Formats: sequence, C-alpha cells, structure tokens
Amino acid sequence: MFKVQATCPTRIDLAGGTLDLWPLYHQLSRKATVNLAIDLCVSVEVSRSSSPKFSFESLDQNISLEGSFSTLCEDKSLPLLSLFLKTLWKDSFPPISIQTRARSPKGAGLGGSSSLAIALCSAILKAKEICGEQPKKQYSEESLVSLCQDVESAIIKAPTGYQDYWAAVRGGVNLITYPFGSLHVETLASQFTQSFNDYLLVVYSGQSRASALNNWSVYQSFFSGDSNTVRFLEKIGAVAESCLEAFKENNLEKILELSKEEWGFRREMWPDIVTEYTEKVDRFACAHGALFTRVCGAGGGGVVSIFVEPQKREKLRDELKKSHFEILDTKITTEGLRVVTS
Repeated sequence: MFKVQATCPTRIDLAGGTLDLWPLYHQLSRKATVNLAIDLCVSVEVSRSSSPKFSFESLDQNISLEGSFSTLCEDKSLPLLSLFLKTLWKDSFPPISIQTRARSPKGAGLGGSSSLAIALCSAILKAKEICGEQPKKQYSEESLVSLCQDVESAIIKAPTGYQDYWAAVRGGVNLITYPFGSLHVETLASQFTQSFNDYLLVVYSGQSRASALNNWSVYQSFFSGDSNTVRFLEKIGAVAESCLEAFKENNLEKILELSKEEWGFRREMWPDIVTEYTEKVDRFACAHGALFTRVCGAGGGGVVSIFVEPQKREKLRDELKKSHFEILDTKITTEGLRVVTS
C-alpha cells in the first residue's frame, strides 16, 4: 500500500493577467504578468485502492465515483481527474483511489483548476514511480506546467495561460516575462512579499465564473483586430511591466498604484468583468477606507481582492463581516508545490 499527498497554493493577480496566453504576449510591445500565491490550497491524495476498482472523490464538490479504469476515464463528472487518469495511468497498473479537496471556491478566479492540475499530475507521477511503472526521474517545472496546460486546454477547448501554474508550482510572488523562444519566471519569497498580508482582504461574491472562457473571448477579439482590445492590452502590458519593476525595487506603494491603474484599464476594456455584486463590494470597501478593489482572474463573478492600509484593515474586516460579506481567510504563502509519500 502507498499514499501520495500533493498540495499547491492558488493565487491573486496584480497585473498582466490574460497577457499570459501564447502567442498574444508576442504581439505586444511591452508585457509582463505579476501574481501573489495565497494559502487557499488545493490538495490531492493518490493511494493504492483497497479493492479491484478505481475511485474518485472530490470532497469540496461532494462527488464520489467508483468503477473500472475505462469507466472512470470516460466519466464527465470530474473531467480533470478522468483525463489525467487516462493520460498518465494504464488499465494494467494497480488500481488507485484519487481524493481531492480545494479550499478555493469553484469558479473563484484564483486559478484553482490549474493548481488542482499541478497537484494531481505530480501525485499520479509519484504514484507511478512508487509502483515501479516508471523509472525514478525528476520532472522539470517547465515540463510539468506544459503537461498540465495540454490537459486543461483539452477539457475547456480553449488556450490556458501560464500564470496560474507557476503560482501553484512555486508560491511567492511570480514575475513573468515573455522573451522570444522562452518564458522567464522570477519568484520572490522575501519578507517584503509577506508584507502584503497587512494590506489584503479577500471576499467571495458567491458567483462562479469560467475564467478561461472569458479570457478566450478577449483573445479572439485581439486576433480579429479589434482596435479597442489591442489598445487596452498594450496599456495593460505597459503598466504590468512597470509593476514588475516596482517589485524589484520593493516599492509597495508604487505596486499598489500600478495594480489599481491596470485594473482601471481592464474594466474599461471589458465592462462585463464586474458584476452588480462585485461593484457592491467595491463601493462598500472604498467607503470604509479601502485603497481599491479588483476582481480576480477574468471576472464576471468570483473573488474580489481588497487592498487597504494596515491601520484600517481590521476595522474594514469587521464592517464587511457585519454586513455579511463572505470573507475568505487567507494569506500570502511562499510555499509552492509539496509532495509527501507514505
């Protein structure tokens, strides 16, 4: 018997989301993506099945499945689990049980599905190694991200961006740039990174959204030559690049100013990124001292990040709770993918 447990963080984005779609970033004169990993983690457990059957269990979605290898490979209830099983395992291998849990709400805009993909892929690969079904080898971060992107894009039938996977793999602050021929990710895990905890509150709107599909509509508009989309993505790219440089200078005030500016361009480009509820969160938070708010991911619901001066944070938190906004207890984490075997 064996058990493999893999855990990954999710993320909030500060600037340059959507620009991480290939080859969109190569069309822009300036571009970068900046995000912060948070400890609303995704966890996966892969173990040798105690019966001849394979099984799936999603604890957060309250879905349990059991059956033959071929049955679960074709099941549509938990498509990510099914496709990874089909891609990485074989009917001739020992039967396994896969259990998943996500602290991030479904459709929150925190990159939860990409974090699940990284954790799931890592756990299954380690299980194969333990079972002697593949030689012991070290998968590079790049090959792990590439494999997970391929699987996720096959499910959603649209391209997936890079940023969510790198936050899941590394944690910390991820500064992503896009030179020709490669992708460069610099990850910061300093005390300065942790200082964002004093400024951050996270509220869930209760509305699930499909971030990848929302990004796909922007992608299509860009490549169809829509002048408004092109103009705003150029502006977003320039501000995101400046935000990245501000991180290298440890200039928190400038980082927040630039993230707010980038969000303004994003809203103007794409009015549907906000909803009546996320606007309600924004109005309430700003009326009670917040510097600004921004919707995570591609919007249309999901999570709202609230940035507030440290001396006003607890009072704002109390006011949000009194008014029955759903606060997600989380903090910035510098720990990325973790795989433990027993």
